[in-house]
Amino acid sequence: MTNPHPLRAKVRIVLVETSHPGNIGAAARAMKNMGLDRLYLV
Repeated sequence: MTNPHPLRAKVRIVLVETSHPGNIGAAARAMKNMGLDRLYLV
């Protein structure tokens, strides 16, 4: 899916010290539902 809204291309999701792998999957699924595609793990 492409980002039709120009501001959406600037959104980045950052997860810091995620303690459970399920949190990464849940965040990724939510991002896909909202059309976001930049996930950073720190």
